[in-house]
Amino acid sequence: MGLLLVKPVAQRKITARKMYVEIFVCFVTKVVHFELATDLTNEAFIACLKRFSDQKKPDENVSAYLASEEIKWKFSQSRSPNFGGLYEAGVKSFKYQFRRVMKNNKVSIEGILTAISQIERILNSRPLTPLSCDPTDLSVLTTGHFLIGRPITSVIEPEIIDTPDNRLSRWQRTTKVV
Repeated sequence: MGLLLVKPVAQRKITARKMYVEIFVCFVTKVVHFELATDLTNEAFIACLKRFSDQKKPDENVSAYLASEEIKWKFSQSRSPNFGGLYEAGVKSFKYQFRRVMKNNKVSIEGILTAISQIERILNSRPLTPLSCDPTDLSVLTTGHFLIGRPITSVIEPEIIDTPDNRLSRWQRTTKVV
């Protein structure tokens, strides 16, 4: 897990404010999950952790196994990003996608949440390995298979890329950015 600074959000008649994204990475399946936090307090972190655990229920057998085997947690050292290579790769991938999506656009919190959700879907759709040895079969195993048992797909929306921004609703402008 880790925190990542997201550019300030500027809304109408509201001052811009900093927001943070918590990144949860599974080191076995490479599944990523993002949660938005408004500040760096313990309460905000615990709230993000609770939202994460409410969405992705941990297996009780795993918890029982960890307790029975007396497995101890080891945390990466502070100021040593090279110890969390997979986590750092998740941060890099998120930043790359987030910068491509947001550019210099000012969007609402809903727009940022939508962008974060779409980036999570993209990163969890990365191919890990082919599903068969047949070279003509192009189906691949993705991290989405570990979450829902099949590839993650999104809702098909109308193509509005060539439409001028002044003719779009606020939601259409947000989805055009994403």
